[in-house]
Amino acid sequence: MQSSEKTTIWLDCDPGLDDTFAIIYAGHAKELHLLGVSTSPGNTCLANTTQNALDVLYNIGRKDVPVFAGSNSLIKG
Repeated sequence: MQSSEKTTIWLDCDPGLDDTFAIIYAGHAKELHLLGVSTSPGNTCLANTTQNALDVLYNIGRKDVPVFAGSNSLIKG
């Protein structure tokens, strides 16, 4: 990969602490192009995880990255 090439990624996550760090890293990594973020319920409800993703992106200066709320249902096995 040449230094000017970026890998395009999409994050699908339930932003708590670990996924927050993933968003921060992807939002700042020069070798990545963060296309967007989708959220799902995890340790908290979908509304909270979606707001968490929006807040993280806002606070790192990446309001340009779209956030989409995913399905509100949890699959239980």
